[in-house]
Amino acid sequence: MTNFSVISIIAKDAPGLAERYSSLTSQHKCNIEDSRMAVMGQEFTASMLISGSESDIANCKADFEQLAKDSGYQLICRDTEENKGAVSSLPYAIQTLSLDAPGIIRSVTDFLKQRDINISNFVANSYKAPHTGAPMLEIQLTANIPSVIQISQLREEFADFCDELHIDAAFEPIKQ
Repeated sequence: MTNFSVISIIAKDAPGLAERYSSLTSQHKCNIEDSRMAVMGQEFTASMLISGSESDIANCKADFEQLAKDSGYQLICRDTEENKGAVSSLPYAIQTLSLDAPGIIRSVTDFLKQRDINISNFVANSYKAPHTGAPMLEIQLTANIPSVIQISQLREEFADFCDELHIDAAFEPIKQ
C-alpha cells in the first residue's frame, strides 16, 4: 500500500537546498508527487507531497527531523491521503493583475469562498511596475468550480467584482 505525507520546510536560503531535500527523499525510496519551492525574502520554503511505503516514509521523516534539528530549519510533517481530485468540478485558471493594496488577496479569495469554490493552487507576486515604480500585484490560481455553478453567470459576477476593484483578470478553463 502506498502512503503519503506532506513535508514543509523553511530554511535560510542557500544554493543546493532543493537538491538536498530531493536527495534525502530518494535515498529512502520515496517519490515526490507534488512540490512547491520558493524563496521568500531570504528564506527558502518548500512543501512536498511524498509517497512510499509506511516504513520508508517514517525513515524519511526521521531524517528530515534530524536535518531540521541540526540545521535550525523549521519543519512540519503530516501524514495524508492521496488526493482523489475534486469530484464534479471544473478546473479553471484565474489570473489577476492590479495595483497592490492591502485586502486584494482577501477579496479575491473571499469571492471564491462565498461561492463554495475551492482553490487548489495559489501564487501571488508583488513587484514594482516598470517605468512608474507603482506597486503591482499578480495572482495566479487554480479554482475547482462545482459543476452546479453556471459558468457564464460566474464569469459575469467575477468581471463585475474585478471592475469594482480595478483588477484586470483572465478566467479560462484548464484543458487537461
